[in-house]
Amino acid sequence: MSDTDPMTSVPARAPSTASASRRENSLRTGLSTDRDYGDWRILGSCRNVESSLFFSPEGERGRDRARREAHAKRVCQDCRVLIECREYALAVAEPYGTWGGMSEADRRRRTHRRRRRDARTSAERLL
Repeated sequence: MSDTDPMTSVPARAPSTASASRRENSLRTGLSTDRDYGDWRILGSCRNVESSLFFSPEGERGRDRARREAHAKRVCQDCRVLIECREYALAVAEPYGTWGGMSEADRRRRTHRRRRRDARTSAERLL
């Protein structure tokens, strides 16, 4: 028996013994995902793309950064696990790279908007 899955080049591992609370079915793909291992990652469109497309090199700014991020987002656009990837990045507050079609700045803006909305909602409840 091979130690690597020939279809994905991912090392084979024993079935997860994670508790049911840590395992869930992905609504989008219908496949079982284990949040500890990120099984959804093997289905990503980015799987065989150079990681430098998704993570900016030191000092990258302006047009170069915008161009690289736009290209990364195009890879994500039709990905079958886009939602799982995005939810993961938001849940763990991933500070670097393009995940689920969102750049670092996109995720910061979304988090900031959500915090402002939540603060506004809390303030309205006090009135």
